[in-house]
Amino acid sequence: MRSNFLQMTILTALVTIFLLSCGPGRERSRENEENVIGQSLSSISPVREAGGAQSQTVVAFDETIRKIYQFNLNPMGVTRSLDVLNPGSQHYVLYSGSTNYIVDLSEKHLTIFDRNANPQQNPLYFEGVPKSAAFRPDLGYLVMYDSLQTVGIIKLSSTGQVLNARSKGSVVSGDLSIVSGDIIDNGTNAELILALSDNSIAKVNLDTAVSEAWSPTIMSTTLSNITWIAPIPGSLTNVLIKTLNSVVLFNVSTGTVVETLSIGTNEVIKLSKTYDPHVVVDMGSGNTRVIYTNGLTLKKLDLRLPSAIGYSSSYYPILNSDLDVANDMWTYVYVSSYGGGWLYNDVNLRRDKRRLVRLRLSDKLALKSKEIRDQAQIKLGVDYFFALMPSLLGQAQKYSIMTDEVNTLERFNQNKL
Repeated sequence: MRSNFLQMTILTALVTIFLLSCGPGRERSRENEENVIGQSLSSISPVREAGGAQSQTVVAFDETIRKIYQFNLNPMGVTRSLDVLNPGSQHYVLYSGSTNYIVDLSEKHLTIFDRNANPQQNPLYFEGVPKSAAFRPDLGYLVMYDSLQTVGIIKLSSTGQVLNARSKGSVVSGDLSIVSGDIIDNGTNAELILALSDNSIAKVNLDTAVSEAWSPTIMSTTLSNITWIAPIPGSLTNVLIKTLNSVVLFNVSTGTVVETLSIGTNEVIKLSKTYDPHVVVDMGSGNTRVIYTNGLTLKKLDLRLPSAIGYSSSYYPILNSDLDVANDMWTYVYVSSYGGGWLYNDVNLRRDKRRLVRLRLSDKLALKSKEIRDQAQIKLGVDYFFALMPSLLGQAQKYSIMTDEVNTLERFNQNKL
């Protein structure tokens, strides 16, 4: 039996490596791509906590060996490895270093491994492919959203125990359905903020929603075609909203617009909630605008990006955009070949010809420009990025963004074959 398992594992791994080497990465449909709650999912966990702290622990689904690994990055090592349900499917992971539990999502399945690695399988029901999630372990909540517009709300303890869970449809009230949303901390409890199909904004108390039917507080607005809502770190009341032709700072406590910045008919090429929410707009003729907020007012950064990035026709796509207002940095990853882009951050959408650029936000000084290793699954941090290579024996690396120092961990799959 072990011999057959080994043969199948090696065959699957070889096919995976072959496919990665022959193609640009995972293709993703642009259909309804703005329709998310939280952020689009990834096979590697975010490395920044909700409060902004950078974690020295990363969780990743190894697409070669088809297991989940928890890596310690200082020093480099494997803390634990976990088997998953339906290992042949695409898997997405969430993790918080402050709570040390792992969320594993795949088609029709969700498993939460508590801090002792005990699996809690399928605490809620859904039939689609996980699409996005709002994950706030500091508030004790996970809200997932799938390809069939099922909303799954899970209340969690600080150790990863499921306290309550409920699946809901996307119709919130009457004939009003969810367009997009996210979780905010309003200072009293966790609140789900939703844009609805009539351009109203709904506030949902998650403590109530996880146990009962939808019971939203709905605020009408004068906004048109709301497509994206982002919480603002440190703000209890304001959110950033993208509409058909503007970016809006909106107060969800009073239901009023604080400030609006028009984008006209220019193409939005990136919506990002990492770490500070921002919108990247192609202004035409090679000009790009980054619109963001300090929580009180809207700000903008105008610049010309390298090569063809920013052109609406066949531009070099920005795969990932990270804005850190407190540390005065904007870091983006682009792919230096023509092709379509993805509106949300997905640095692994293409796995060839990627380059990382870091600018000082205050004066646009280029602080760093470096190539990213082809075929690696990566995740960006503040001062490092993590890379997991498609390797039968296992290879992971931690790259310092500014110093080019590389720490390598190898052969961690050896005993799994």
